[in-house]
Amino acid sequence: MKMFRIVISVFIFCVLGQHVLSQSLANSFSVANANNNFSVDIYRMLAVKDGVTPTNLFLSPISISSALAMAYLGARGDTANEMAKTLHWDEVPAQQLHTAMKMFLGNLNHLNGGENKLLTANKLFVQQGLQTSQFTREILKFYGVNATQVDYKNNPGAARNLVNDWVEQQTGNKIRNIIPEGGFDTTTKLVLVNAIYFKGFWQHVFDKKKTHKAPFTNSHGKKVDVQMMTQVGDFNIHFNIKLKLKAIELPYKDQKCSIFIILPQESNGLPNLEKALTVELVKRIIAETRKASLKGIHVTIPKFSITKSFELSAVLKSLGAIKMFSNEADFSGITQTEKLQVSQVIHKAFVEVSEEGTIAAAATVVQMGRMASPQFVADHPFMFLIIENNANSILFMGRFVNPMDG
Repeated sequence: MKMFRIVISVFIFCVLGQHVLSQSLANSFSVANANNNFSVDIYRMLAVKDGVTPTNLFLSPISISSALAMAYLGARGDTANEMAKTLHWDEVPAQQLHTAMKMFLGNLNHLNGGENKLLTANKLFVQQGLQTSQFTREILKFYGVNATQVDYKNNPGAARNLVNDWVEQQTGNKIRNIIPEGGFDTTTKLVLVNAIYFKGFWQHVFDKKKTHKAPFTNSHGKKVDVQMMTQVGDFNIHFNIKLKLKAIELPYKDQKCSIFIILPQESNGLPNLEKALTVELVKRIIAETRKASLKGIHVTIPKFSITKSFELSAVLKSLGAIKMFSNEADFSGITQTEKLQVSQVIHKAFVEVSEEGTIAAAATVVQMGRMASPQFVADHPFMFLIIENNANSILFMGRFVNPMDG
């Protein structure tokens, strides 16, 4: 069976009847909810893999689901059913999913403007001579994908360079060499790529002169000196005594996106929080945090950067998408001249948090009570989410547990 790979990391519509438009908007929000459910699922799977000595973690669930949505466009039968269940697309009728994804991703790109940037892009790299005419037309219609013909069979190295160069360009050169040497071979027939790039400036910028060294207790319980940023301001903050955590929202300029930092009360409390993590808990934390705006909060968080790469085949199989990786895969909606299956799903993501704001990028390749003096001091392991504030869509998700683990 021939293979294709998916690499991940890295709205325009006509005037319609009111019912049709309302349904499209409802489906778009259903896609956002599905993405949040998938985000928590895949984060927990990756978090648990690290066991008792966790490392830093960062990923873009929306990049992963976008790349898989393009593959799903060509999936049929049980392969499609498993993918829909894994990605939580059950609430959206199959025939309307790709229209909803188009609107959802279009809305994300419309957040781009001013000083902040939020860009998503998709690409298809297909083997010369592979007959994919109907799939090519549909993927252009729904995902704005222009197909580029390459020659995996005779020149896989040149194909690799084209994919890597495209990802670098789309992610501000933050995601490099997502496909390693030897990543493509003569069995590769088709590669689907999604890239997402975010650059957000804080609504309340941290003063570089106040950045100072301070101890951070890492996941091993040891104190390590890191550069801590600090400021005093009015922020949305939530203290949850029952769950022994606090959360803060730090908005970016224009407040279309925010980062939520979720800090366990105890320095070793992150594993328990991750075990209890559900999409309902994430929604509750976001909602409760936004209910309480406190003045004069002393905020101290570390400067940090994280780059992480994953091969997600095993994780996706564990979540229920099994057939797409097997000889039973049915991607006849892509081509009927070759029998395709997914060989790899590669994801690479980067985040940098500094005094000015946050830069985050990712690419996915489918190869085939209030205190008297309120403080928020993130001096031990914490989770963080970068979300789009209209539908509360999770764009990026991660944890910072070890300053020495970039």
